[in-house]
Amino acid sequence: MPLVVAVAPASLPVLLPPQPENAIMFPYWKHDRVSSLSDGVTFYRRNLPHLRGAEAIYFVTWRRHSIKADLSEKERGDVAKTLRWFEGTRYRLHGYVVMNDHVHVMVEPVDDWQLKGILHSWKSFTANKFQRFYGCRGAIWQDEYFDRLIRNEAEYREKRNYILNNPYTRWPDIDAYPWVWAIGME
Repeated sequence: MPLVVAVAPASLPVLLPPQPENAIMFPYWKHDRVSSLSDGVTFYRRNLPHLRGAEAIYFVTWRRHSIKADLSEKERGDVAKTLRWFEGTRYRLHGYVVMNDHVHVMVEPVDDWQLKGILHSWKSFTANKFQRFYGCRGAIWQDEYFDRLIRNEAEYREKRNYILNNPYTRWPDIDAYPWVWAIGME
């Protein structure tokens, strides 16, 4: 049975479902370096906590830097193209949406690629492109990102639906949104 770990901001209580006897329980907020859990799941922390697992699918969100203007349509298109660039070689995309001020992605790293490196390449490449071609200056993206290890099929469907519906929830009057995609849309 895979280990289930709930990670919440310090202001929220951490509620854990019943755990198998071999589960390793620890207060995540006291650890600031990589810790090993069971079933190949590891934990590390920067500003936000991060869980890592072998052959895992992650729901990832990162935001535009708070002092920057919203992403233009061209910039959103560039982010979407960047997300698709190494599809099948470094990772398998399960879905994404590029919003005006943030990005959501469901991604599964392949081979020896780590989520941290994949995120760095996406954010670095797009930031450099925006600075070079669109005259942006300074930080483009917030330094940290939120990620969640998807634990089961129900959560997978919930995150996929969230991605697909995100633009229509924010802008209910739109008919189409070109910067959203998920497996099964082709």
